[in-house]
Amino acid sequence: MNRRRFLKTLGVSLTAMATHGYTPYHNAYAPERFRPALERVQRACFEHFWRYGHDDTSFQRAGMVTDTSVMRLPALTVGGSGFGVMATLVGAERGWVTREAARIRVAAVVHFLDKAERFHGAWSHWIDREGRALRFGRQIKAGDLVETSFMVMGLMCAQRYFDRNTSEECALREAIDRLCHAVEWDFYVQGPDLFWLWESTTDKRSLPLRAYNEALITYLLALGAPTHAIPPACYHTGWLRGGAAIHPERTWYGHPFPLGGADRGGPLFLSHYSFLGLNPRTIQDDATDYFLLGLRHTLINRHYCLREAPTSHAYDTHNWGLSACAGPGKRPYAARCPSRDDGVVAPTAALSSIVYAPFYAAQVLLRVANDPCLMTPGGPVDAYVPATGEVTPGRIAIDQGPIVIMIENYRSGLLWRLFMSHPDIRQGLVRAGMRPPRHPTGFPYALPGEDGVHDLLRHPDHNCYELDYSLATGANVSFTLARSEDPAGQTFRMGARTEGMHRLTFPAPPDFIPGEEGTLTLLLDEVPTSSVRLRFH
Repeated sequence: MNRRRFLKTLGVSLTAMATHGYTPYHNAYAPERFRPALERVQRACFEHFWRYGHDDTSFQRAGMVTDTSVMRLPALTVGGSGFGVMATLVGAERGWVTREAARIRVAAVVHFLDKAERFHGAWSHWIDREGRALRFGRQIKAGDLVETSFMVMGLMCAQRYFDRNTSEECALREAIDRLCHAVEWDFYVQGPDLFWLWESTTDKRSLPLRAYNEALITYLLALGAPTHAIPPACYHTGWLRGGAAIHPERTWYGHPFPLGGADRGGPLFLSHYSFLGLNPRTIQDDATDYFLLGLRHTLINRHYCLREAPTSHAYDTHNWGLSACAGPGKRPYAARCPSRDDGVVAPTAALSSIVYAPFYAAQVLLRVANDPCLMTPGGPVDAYVPATGEVTPGRIAIDQGPIVIMIENYRSGLLWRLFMSHPDIRQGLVRAGMRPPRHPTGFPYALPGEDGVHDLLRHPDHNCYELDYSLATGANVSFTLARSEDPAGQTFRMGARTEGMHRLTFPAPPDFIPGEEGTLTLLLDEVPTSSVRLRFH
């Protein structure tokens, strides 16, 4: 190894060693090193639903999970159990449980929900062991359309997964149809809005669903339902508020963020829950490309933690991420975000963002996976305080679920593939006017960090780099990759490609050095058209 290369490698190692709370090797992100940690975290979160998220054996068999192991509330969560259905499919696909065991678990969920109390087809946020609605905040006996959406999303994924022509799987699919088709989405419409809640004791609807929040999934399910569908106009006048909620001029730290309120995107779960099943890479409406929005949301949240949060919080590249979580000690459960930051990191925030920013999520994942104070047999603790080492001694279903599901979507796209193939959601996307993303020719998702370089992580299963690019028009496409070690560069010839989004996949360059930089140039018909500066990990 020459002297320059040795010093560069040593510099990467020393930088890592100086990182607060975690000391990775300089090649810790190599697939053979990163993959075991990734799988360990993913499987542990799966075990939260399969083994640990239940008060007793009878409800383990029933498949429903308690809302939280933080406070041990005697409440079963509808939305969290919907995430559990999706996690169960991951377990079956990964071989952690058998397909038949997974089917039995999902069938138990369906059987329980079929007998549970409903309000115009919607379940409440919490239910008890007999299926009766429980009080949740100010809600007494209320239908919760958003929590119901999370369950329906999980059940529809299961319906596509269990597709064999056996009597058991046919019966499960039919039972799921009956449950999903009973949801009276249109009942929850009043005026221009679709509402989150209907309180049966007062006959009042409350909380209109307007962007940007976790309810995009609710609108698309409601639009595509074969029974009780809402009109398309509701999406535009409710979710998008006829353009009133779109702010094309709004930016945070240089990142445009056209939807939602003025709080730097809010807690990160807003970019996770709907997209456990919805593939954000494939959808764009009049307001935004939803993958680009989620990517920007992640970068905004991370930038705040690393650059603007109080230094006393001790956030760094391995300790960042603000989302809803239970605070350690006397800190309450809260939807944490830049304007509501008390020094508490929620592992789900960064880990569930792996589909948007793989390398930045990997930095946090390695820290969490290798710290016995943060890892439990059921996944990471719900939250911790980097400055003091305090942890929340427990887990919450709606935080563990997105970790196992989003890691799987990053690794294989399983849940995205299942859900996006369902005819009801395909109809909902059409009625919402969703379309494949379109961008000018270039690399729209290769957003640079503050140093102008985009960090690129090799896929842990494929051992290749993956980078999306867009074409404004069809052309013959090729790429050149120039590095300091190889100024002449490598050439990748793709041939003729149509307009739209595409993906370039390529192996690690020869004589690869972790942390090395290079310039990738896109050529159309041999003419250089767009370039991006990359850092390889």
